Amino acid sequence: KIYMQIKHLSITALLFFTLSNLVLAQTFPTGFNQVLVAPGISAPTTMALAPDGRFFIAQQYGQLRVIKNDTLLSQPFISLNVNIDGERGLLGVAIDPLFLTNHYIYLCYTVSSGLFNRVSRFTASGDTVLPGSEVVILDLDTLIANYHGGGHLDFGPDGKLFIATGENGRPNY
Repeated sequence: KIYMQIKHLSITALLFFTLSNLVLAQTFPTGFNQVLVAPGISAPTTMALAPDGRFFIAQQYGQLRVIKNDTLLSQPFISLNVNIDGERGLLGVAIDPLFLTNHYIYLCYTVSSGLFNRVSRFTASGDTVLPGSEVVILDLDTLIANYHGGGHLDFGPDGKLFIATGENGRPNY
């Protein structure tokens, strides 16, 4: 489930919760309310806000979902064939700073074989991906563990794409 905290009608945060979380037991600051926005999200890993107001929510199982006008769209933006062993799957999403003109969305995911994580650029066509638009940017090191592979993506103020990776199960690496 996805809940939003709303203060004075402006969205201030988007929180992920699984069914095991006791969301109702939380205490919110004065002026904040809890509103269920998107039931039906399972195994969320990360999200990104597009400049047009859409939220792109990554699910571990490979689906990138879209919340538009406070509604979870029924059709995923994209469904990738990913490996979900441990902490693998669809791990990162970043919206290009020039998204309104180039429509680029970057994803980090574990390839189906589980051998490595990949960072790719996709082109949006409305609320779904333009078929065949994947451009592989980087294949990361071979995964030796099913944890600590990282995968967070974000753009810096200089417009450069940053990729956060883990130590890949090598604590002294």
